[in-house]
Amino acid sequence: MGGDEFVIISKYVEKKELYSKLDNLTQSISATYKDGTIELSASIGVAHYDTGMTISELKKRADIAMYKAKAMGKNRYNFY
Repeated sequence: MGGDEFVIISKYVEKKELYSKLDNLTQSISATYKDGTIELSASIGVAHYDTGMTISELKKRADIAMYKAKAMGKNRYNFY
């Protein structure tokens, strides 16, 4: 997507599995490098595809959700 943005496309998963995947992803990304000088965090926006929706609309929804997650603090995810 951009310099610090990427997209993950997934088939439908149960809500419990989705939360587990999102938690694992934020934990994996937020790992500190060995020297301790760089710390990463993730802000994740989740959007669900509805019939007839364009890719552009889906990306826009995910982007809106991501910015809401960023406003909530580090290592968060938010749903559109």
